Amino acid sequence: MTTATTTATKISVSHLYKRYGSHQVIDDVSFDVQEGQVTLLAGPNGAGKSTLLRMICGLDTIDKGDITIMGRHYSQLSDPKHTIGALLDATWLDTALTAEQNLRVLADLAGIHRRRVANCLEMCGLTSVAGRKVSDFSLGMRQRCGIAAALLGDPDLLILDEPVNGLDPAGMRWLNDLLESHTQAGGTTLLSSHFLADSELIASRVVILGKGKTLWEGSLAELTGGARHTVFASYANDLIASQLHAMYTGLEITPLADGKVQVNVPPEDVSIAARIAEVDLTHLTVSRITLAEAFEQISEGQVEFQ
Repeated sequence: MTTATTTATKISVSHLYKRYGSHQVIDDVSFDVQEGQVTLLAGPNGAGKSTLLRMICGLDTIDKGDITIMGRHYSQLSDPKHTIGALLDATWLDTALTAEQNLRVLADLAGIHRRRVANCLEMCGLTSVAGRKVSDFSLGMRQRCGIAAALLGDPDLLILDEPVNGLDPAGMRWLNDLLESHTQAGGTTLLSSHFLADSELIASRVVILGKGKTLWEGSLAELTGGARHTVFASYANDLIASQLHAMYTGLEITPLADGKVQVNVPPEDVSIAARIAEVDLTHLTVSRITLAEAFEQISEGQVEFQ
């Protein structure tokens, strides 16, 4: 893997469309995945995430639009196995074979040295069970084996569809550590996940889909950076409240049992209101919006089952 020195666009998705029968699965989706970052693809069930990842990997056709990887279409990549490692579904594993045998088959087909098989099994915590048949594996162990397969070619780019499925809390921490190491080495990751609290720890950028459309694209900081709640108390809250109402038409200020009030405005505006009202604040704390809360707000009403 090469270490990135400058940020560049790794994947570009431009005005993408995909229809299955009468159902428009992907409807004018555009976004970029930046090199050396983890990009989270989020969305309600049926939003089109899995279809989109399959299209990026060249496993599904495009009705209209364009997808490029480092400026090239997937079919034009000179060495895809060293460019992209993907886990789209762990059910492809041959359950009659052991974990090691599954990876050896892939390595032999791709011309990858078998030493890499042992390395990937170790990275995924499967060395002690490498000789066990996949039929005896739990869902979490199969996911680890699928991720090990994605790592075989030492790719710059990882594409992972719901990689935490079946992982226990320790497995989720392991995956986060693995992706952080991949990023620190200059690698790029695009993953979908419903486990937003864990994804928030590692993602730099977020793309939110809903009903096949792009609802949000941007940095995690942009999505969660605004103040959700400002909680404050003073000896003359009514004066500060009056000033805030003058600044924000229709503002809701919620009194709390301990004498504080809760209000959805930037904290600096509360300080400005206090100065204008000539009232000293005795307490001021800020609660930031979480990724899960932002997702719920943006994706509200976007669930669509077919």
